[in-house]
Amino acid sequence: MLDRAQNMRNIFDAMKASFVLRCVKAGGSLAPGRAEGLALASPMVQTRHMAVQPPRDAPKPLVRGEAIVDRVLSATMEEVALTGYEGLTLERVAARSGVNRTTVYRRWPTKHDLVRATVDFASRRAPSFDWDLGSLRADLVELLERARHTIFAPGMLGMHRLMVETSQDPALHDAVICARSAKHEALDAMLERAQRRGELRADLDRELFVDGIFGALFSRCVFQPGELDPPFMKRLIDHLMAVARQVAARAQVADHQRP
Repeated sequence: MLDRAQNMRNIFDAMKASFVLRCVKAGGSLAPGRAEGLALASPMVQTRHMAVQPPRDAPKPLVRGEAIVDRVLSATMEEVALTGYEGLTLERVAARSGVNRTTVYRRWPTKHDLVRATVDFASRRAPSFDWDLGSLRADLVELLERARHTIFAPGMLGMHRLMVETSQDPALHDAVICARSAKHEALDAMLERAQRRGELRADLDRELFVDGIFGALFSRCVFQPGELDPPFMKRLIDHLMAVARQVAARAQVADHQRP
């Protein structure tokens, strides 16, 4: 009975992360495999074995300096996506990264220290959204193409879980929100340029428009994993452009009707 209740809580947390919380734009390599990424995308498809299976012991090649940092923080991103903040342990991170545990503890004495460093690391690795291709459609095509390749990335999934699970840790939660906000500001600037070009209504709720884009993507990922194919992307872009044209047309009609 307790297992069933926990499973329901996991499903609810995933839905909150995908549909209630705003989207975090972060990326990274999908390791150890796409199958695990699909499981991370929705606890509904996780198996009990996957949830509790520790990473296999890996050979520990001699690494130094920044290489150690990159390996440990990348492993932390993947572990947070899989286990969440509460389930994260420095031992599992050490095993996944192939770095000696004493090295991990020496640099990051606590889980909080390690996750805070990982948030900064994920933000730096995230793709930028500061391009300007001259039209709303071209910008949206580029946005969805990048999202298509990062939607299952451990950085994005881990950041979503952190947004849900760190509400009792204000400093850490604020760091996650700050990392998300920096990326969101670039998307907002993209839509503001489209408004100046007359492609979007001047009083359009830009934040809600962005939420609609990523809500569609995450809904597709959660309920139809692996279906972010080119036909779906084209349908989504056509729909967004239809909405944009509709609101722009309404704005023009309103301008003509003014005395």
